[in-house]
Amino acid sequence: MDARNYWNEYVDRCGGVKATAEKLATPYQTIASITSGHRGIGQRLVQRFVARDPSLDPNALIWIRAETKPA
Repeated sequence: MDARNYWNEYVDRCGGVKATAEKLATPYQTIASITSGHRGIGQRLVQRFVARDPSLDPNALIWIRAETKPA
């Protein structure tokens, strides 16, 4: 499973973007941007997420990058 699929399945398990944002104590827009591919997850955000939910795999999250969209 690639990192993006890992993240999307996690968001689904949490009950969607809003529930994930609440669970990880992170703004809705940040979670929505990661889920849509407009934003990646950096090291500090990985650490914050894992501190809120230890079941997350930091080694998978760190590979989530923003996806480049064709113009």
